Amino acid sequence: MKQIIYFITFICGFTLVSLHAQQYQPIPDSNAAWIIEQDDGFGGLYYHRFSLSPYSDDTVINSKIYTKIYFRFDTSEEQYLGAFRNATDGISYYVPSESEEEYLLRDFTKNTGDTITNVAYSLLEDLTWVLDFYVDSLEYVTSGPYTYKVMYLSTVIEDTIPEVFPHEPLVWAEKIGSFGGGILNSHRGALSAKRLYCMQYNDTIYYDSYLWWFRIQDIVYEAGECDDPVGINVPYDYNSQIQVMPNPFKKHITISNLPENDELMITISNINGQIVFSRKVQTNQPIEMIDVNQELPRGLYILKIQSKNQFFIPKKTIKL
Repeated sequence: MKQIIYFITFICGFTLVSLHAQQYQPIPDSNAAWIIEQDDGFGGLYYHRFSLSPYSDDTVINSKIYTKIYFRFDTSEEQYLGAFRNATDGISYYVPSESEEEYLLRDFTKNTGDTITNVAYSLLEDLTWVLDFYVDSLEYVTSGPYTYKVMYLSTVIEDTIPEVFPHEPLVWAEKIGSFGGGILNSHRGALSAKRLYCMQYNDTIYYDSYLWWFRIQDIVYEAGECDDPVGINVPYDYNSQIQVMPNPFKKHITISNLPENDELMITISNINGQIVFSRKVQTNQPIEMIDVNQELPRGLYILKIQSKNQFFIPKKTIKL
């Protein structure tokens, strides 16, 4: 009797995988939104939103048709972040806003043990890195009328590619994206603790989570739209005005056009997300002198400025 049960279980499981292999669930190409929740560094939270135009295929880059991705931080106006396209079944591509070069966004045709190369990874919203990943494991999740392939990936470590958050997987879910970056690729955590808060397409919610870690059971299928969380901070206009000099720098950095009479947290991180410098300052004037006071390897660093009342756009600095 047990053999019959095992045989039936095997046939059912094999049938599920076989049927799914013939039909992938692509990322929506219009009228979708992803809300990301992130730690502000002071014990509070702030939110940003990725969204797609109500109309698909709204731009052409290098003779290929893409859908534009828009980014809105808190209550600021939307800005163009790049474009993506669903290519063959299970595969999508991304073109960053500052480039016309296409990078792999996701490839759901891969399976456990496979390597996925040249994947566009979002270190920050305005900074894209290209990394290689291998597939640690996968599973299939049913929600509503859909069955999703969910993949758990780790970075491939090479001399020229940094190890990004090695203790946590990059998680992809069909139709939803990644559990850290929504439509973009990012680990839960990243340079600041962040996670996918909600994802919607048309008038249906496909992911809705209220915990600090991703859960497969938060993949849902219910009528409605993602609510913009209440209490969202209003960003100041300093974002586009803050200046960092010199850039490249050696040991000293001057930051100008800062808000006066505000408590700020200034951090410098390497591209692995490791904080190499941090200081909390009380600004009495719009200029702050920073002495890093240590020998840092040459490379790319991320300067991030946060306050109790708003979050400033990170500035990229190059170490000589």
